[in-house]
Amino acid sequence: MLFSILLTIIIITVIYKLSQKKDSKIQSHMYDNGDPVTIGSTPKVNTVNEKELHPIPSVSISVTTEISSSNDSGRAWDDITQEEIDSVKCSGDNMSMRKYEIRARYIPTNRMRGITVYAFNEDEAISQLSDDFIKESAIVTASEYPEPSDRQIQYAIYLGIHIPEKCSSPDISALISRKVDESAPSELVEFALSHKYNFSYYGDEPYLIHIISSRLATHEWIAFAIACMNKYITKTWDFSLWKDYLDYSSELMNNTSFMNSSKRIHKEFVGFQYENQNGNRISHDTIFYKTLHKYIIDIKDFNHTVMSE
Repeated sequence: MLFSILLTIIIITVIYKLSQKKDSKIQSHMYDNGDPVTIGSTPKVNTVNEKELHPIPSVSISVTTEISSSNDSGRAWDDITQEEIDSVKCSGDNMSMRKYEIRARYIPTNRMRGITVYAFNEDEAISQLSDDFIKESAIVTASEYPEPSDRQIQYAIYLGIHIPEKCSSPDISALISRKVDESAPSELVEFALSHKYNFSYYGDEPYLIHIISSRLATHEWIAFAIACMNKYITKTWDFSLWKDYLDYSSELMNNTSFMNSSKRIHKEFVGFQYENQNGNRISHDTIFYKTLHKYIIDIKDFNHTVMSE
């Protein structure tokens, strides 16, 4: 009798867990180096224009989203068949940097060691090797980004996202994380490229802001946040005052109240007009916001009121 009761409980538990499966989180870890960064929420975009590939370095991305009861495609999750998933053909990528596998002699052990790097070309890839490697011994092989997983494709179909043929796993993550129906502006793209950050050209503005923020040290991130505040107020990206932003950032690094306020914002920063992954925007009442807002108003020498969005 006891055995029968236990068996019944086990069967009921298994059935319940299976019924909850479609509500589970999708976690697609795209970072090929470093720790994953969580980005974005449900996108509102159904189509995307494919951009030309440029030679660039890499930042890998992890996107975590939840399957919700509503979507843009009107499709039910369980109606998306394996045959439909298999019919999606993807090859190549639309990432900013190339992926390379390098084998080089590691001086401490005097043995060949393999590492993965992201760079514009082979010479730059080799230049990224630390002094612990003998660069002359390096054997460089171009590598491909992983293809989208079935789970990623299914989720993109569920959201009504057009999946381009040129699409890798990090690319489809960028598509899934999109919040706006526009790719990242060229000024922001050029800034990311000048810092040699890896990203997908399919990403939108908040996606790329987060990529950049996650790679910058605190001093430069504050300067970048100032540039984001300028964008928020003037509606245009302008990095012509970057040196001034860095100088003011150095001053703010000694401001304890400001730094305490910024610490709570840095990790999930996506600019001032967008919601972060938790659905929150930066409050206008924070010391962080007030300080940067006043600075931009003062240097622009105008009286401009930013409307709440």
